[in-house]
Amino acid sequence: MTADVSGKLRRFIDEQVLDGDTSRAVSDDTDLYGGILDSIALLQLVTYLEEEFGVVVTDDEMVPANFRDVTSIEALIARRTSTVDVGRDV
Repeated sequence: MTADVSGKLRRFIDEQVLDGDTSRAVSDDTDLYGGILDSIALLQLVTYLEEEFGVVVTDDEMVPANFRDVTSIEALIARRTSTVDVGRDV
């Protein structure tokens, strides 16, 4: 599942944030604050996380460490989805 999540994140960033600019392809450890994520792109990304993964990002989680790279975003998703699953009846 991890590869699937990181792949979806990279694809979203490549296609929606970078507008398909293949010269700036994103890897799991690419520093997204190095000219990739600005405030608008960050809001787009958060909206995508909510829609694609059902993750609600709280104000306290809107910190650079959670969005530094794909690996950090993936960790945020894992934390938020495990929190959601705890109270869910199976």
